[in-house]
Amino acid sequence: DNIVPYSPTIRLGQNGHFGNEYHNVKNVTLVNFYIGIRWNMTNGGASPVINGVYGTPLKKGIEIDCIADVGRIDNVSFSPDYWSGSGLAGAPAKGSSFEDWIYNNGTGIVMRRNDWSYACYIDIDGYNVGYNTKYSNEGNGSTPNGHHYKFNLKNCKTGILFETSNYVGILFDGITMYNCE
Repeated sequence: DNIVPYSPTIRLGQNGHFGNEYHNVKNVTLVNFYIGIRWNMTNGGASPVINGVYGTPLKKGIEIDCIADVGRIDNVSFSPDYWSGSGLAGAPAKGSSFEDWIYNNGTGIVMRRNDWSYACYIDIDGYNVGYNTKYSNEGNGSTPNGHHYKFNLKNCKTGILFETSNYVGILFDGITMYNCE
């Protein structure tokens, strides 16, 4: 009942170091985290792999920015049910107020500046925004592009929010949205 901001659970890349390449996060379940996985947005890097990530992000599940080469995000599932159904001590009951907070404030994936990254086999349930394209934090107007397919977005206020996309385009295919406002 008292959700407060805190640092990302997993941050990929080092400050002040260009060459943050090939970071991997695989087969991880996270519960009760404010921000799950965030790419270091103060400098560039390339080719992160995020695969098999499940859980209940409160504010943001994954946020990518400043990717200079193909990133891969696949087999990701976010839902309030991971935490409420976890059986962990202190886990909230299904239908608790944290679900309303996530529905009004949470985002599954934020995709900022990248070069031809892809996201596939994504399931996001019960968030304010399932998937959001945004300008880079670099402040230079950089935007996302890439390939996105096989999404199941359900019970979200907004399934996909396009704030921007790259001039070369952005592909979405095989997207299923159910009960999104």
